[in-house]
Amino acid sequence: MIPILDHYVVLLPNAVDEQFLTPAELRQFLIRLLQEYPHLQERSPMALEQQVQRLIDTTCELEISPGQVVQWYAVRLTKS
Repeated sequence: MIPILDHYVVLLPNAVDEQFLTPAELRQFLIRLLQEYPHLQERSPMALEQQVQRLIDTTCELEISPGQVVQWYAVRLTKS
């Protein structure tokens, strides 16, 4: 088996299935999420892409509204 690294599993509120994303796909997903929920964006002049990278580097979840949490975790997939 060949390990495939650098993937993320994303868990959405009220979703039955998880999503598997590459790092680039996760970044795009989080950019769209912050654009959809602008109240989650940092108030600093940091660019949106920098905010997303900070989220990836420092946390694995984001509460989009009370009780509604989006989570992402690094995973190792294997291909046989």
